[in-house]
Amino acid sequence: MLGQAIFASIGFLTTRFGETMITHLKKLALALASASAVLMAGCGGGGGGAPQVTTATLSGVAATGAPFAGALVTAYDASGSALATTTTSITGRYTLDINSDAKAPLVVEAVRGDTTLVSAFAETRSTRLNITSLTNLVAALLASDGNPLSLRLDSRAVTTSNLEQRVADVVRILQPLRQGLADTINPLTGEFDANGSGHDRLLDAVQVDIRPAGETSNIELTVRVASAEPVKTSFGSDAQRPPALPRAIDTAKLPPVGIANMLDDMATRLTACFAVPFKDRVRGVSGGDSAVVGGADDVLAAACRTLFLGDDPGSFLSNGYRVGRNAANQGAFAGLFRAGATGAGFDQPQLQLLRENGDVVFSYRLTDSQGNISNDTLIAREVRGKLKLVGNRYAYEATVRPYAQDREFLNQPKANFISTGYDVYIANRLDSKGVPVFAKVQVTTPDGTVLVYRPTAGRAALVIERSDGRLTGTSVIRLAGKFKDAGTQASENLVQREVNLFFVQPLYSERQIVGLAEQGLWRLEFFHADAGKANVVQALRTLARAATLDELAATPIVQLTDAAKSELRAQTHALGAAFFGPVSANNPNVADLSAAGDKDFWTVPKGAQAPTSVTVFGTGPDPDGSGAQRPVAYDDAWGVSAAMRKVVVRCSKASDADNHCDSSTGVNQYAPGTSVHSIQLFAVQPRLAGIAKLVALYYLLPR
Repeated sequence: MLGQAIFASIGFLTTRFGETMITHLKKLALALASASAVLMAGCGGGGGGAPQVTTATLSGVAATGAPFAGALVTAYDASGSALATTTTSITGRYTLDINSDAKAPLVVEAVRGDTTLVSAFAETRSTRLNITSLTNLVAALLASDGNPLSLRLDSRAVTTSNLEQRVADVVRILQPLRQGLADTINPLTGEFDANGSGHDRLLDAVQVDIRPAGETSNIELTVRVASAEPVKTSFGSDAQRPPALPRAIDTAKLPPVGIANMLDDMATRLTACFAVPFKDRVRGVSGGDSAVVGGADDVLAAACRTLFLGDDPGSFLSNGYRVGRNAANQGAFAGLFRAGATGAGFDQPQLQLLRENGDVVFSYRLTDSQGNISNDTLIAREVRGKLKLVGNRYAYEATVRPYAQDREFLNQPKANFISTGYDVYIANRLDSKGVPVFAKVQVTTPDGTVLVYRPTAGRAALVIERSDGRLTGTSVIRLAGKFKDAGTQASENLVQREVNLFFVQPLYSERQIVGLAEQGLWRLEFFHADAGKANVVQALRTLARAATLDELAATPIVQLTDAAKSELRAQTHALGAAFFGPVSANNPNVADLSAAGDKDFWTVPKGAQAPTSVTVFGTGPDPDGSGAQRPVAYDDAWGVSAAMRKVVVRCSKASDADNHCDSSTGVNQYAPGTSVHSIQLFAVQPRLAGIAKLVALYYLLPR
């Protein structure tokens, strides 16, 4: 624990009432009379009674295409005070009664999980008021800083004329799509149902991204269409006349009619599959088995088999894996073969994009039986009005996701910096002898830039190779970065200081990053170590673009606790790293990330995404003791749940050439002399963008 010698052999850290006609009464008497009227309401007696309080009714549909079911809807008055609340129905409908004397304008929010949709109205009267991704866009265009969530706090811009203008802007932006779908509904007040047809089909087809960036927000509107190139338009929230979609839309390439219902059905079916008892779900379970090895043919439950194309789990292929589980717990849907996965729940399915062949890429939230939550994606194909899982059909495991990092130097605060870009994760696949399968992977970015990734001994993923042949220590392509300290920013060159990272040259401007497509297309060509084996090409599309630095600075992020920081500083300030001591079978070298007294190691501020994994970075011991060889760099990652605030990370050997682990005592642990130079807390947002807090123990600037 942190209070001890953390890096020794025992392991490391680590209403007002209506106006009365009796105006001559004193204020006190008036108050008493009013209170008495309330207490006597409903009682018999002669004359008088409580003043009549009239109400205004707000009603409509909350939807993103799919009904925003189970969302908490709250109406706020001009002061930001809550007037009334209710919950949306399974169809996304809601009704709210508020006092008719509530001061306008009104702002209405629908909240479900991490998502909030906003709508607004300039008057206090009964009206239909929808709450959708489009009304959320209207709210962004009205908010002083472009953040829809700010509108409740400052709704002065919500006047009748401004509201009409911004609704007209949204209608004009979408006109090419509205024409194709013959949609004439007013997005704010029009009548529609969240059933996949009419205006709701337009909602299904449109992705609206609003990214707060300080004084304004960056906005991109993308049409989900089966095409190699996305149809999109981008603008700032302060744009006087936001640009419309650039071209007409082929409605035949839009998502299938009723896609939201199909996705809800898929989530229900997935949940039903994992509700099947373990012994009835797969073949080979006996006694107290917690897991079994098996393949697609061993899936017994019809509730599970019918999830897949042709009702055959064997038809599913993703990242080189078929449905099954091997002894190393590898395989697609390996959870089917584990008892612990029983009771997993799938919900909040959301269409993200369509592949060129029309296959549906959707995100979902998974909650396991212990209450742990994670976000991921699946790919399915529509077959006679139902979705069937097919996988990405790729041979190798690789992903491309936006990646933003806040890097804090505990021993040198002036070196703190933020950076943004893309993480191209290519799993370092090994053969039966522990040798890397790939010689290299050539990555072509959406703008045509070609980069080479290569395997290295201690890393779970391939890293970027520089133009001079030297390997970096990262898989992340950083587009931009800057020191947080203005003085440091003015005097130091970040790119030259962080030599193990990879920054593009020249760095991207904020405007250039805003111009990147949310759905960028990346090409990966795999070159095998066995030169006789043909290359394999895979095309990947992102779900979101990289954040700008301003967007990142405005984003809450996980932090280490003060206690953890203090103890880490005390133990690493001299050398800028921590080192493991001699191995021990009784007290093995592990990375115990907790504060003294087994207290929390990290904290999750309001609005921040909880981490899903923790990674320890460092180098192994000197290979031969001479100091002439460069130690092997390693990264050991450990999954954590949203509720966790501490974790123990154990050594994980990446290849035969990786020497940072030791098993000489019969217990796998960190080898003596192995160093730890940084710790990263990594979170995955619903659209799979990665955001990380890295705590660096080393020194970046001269001391």
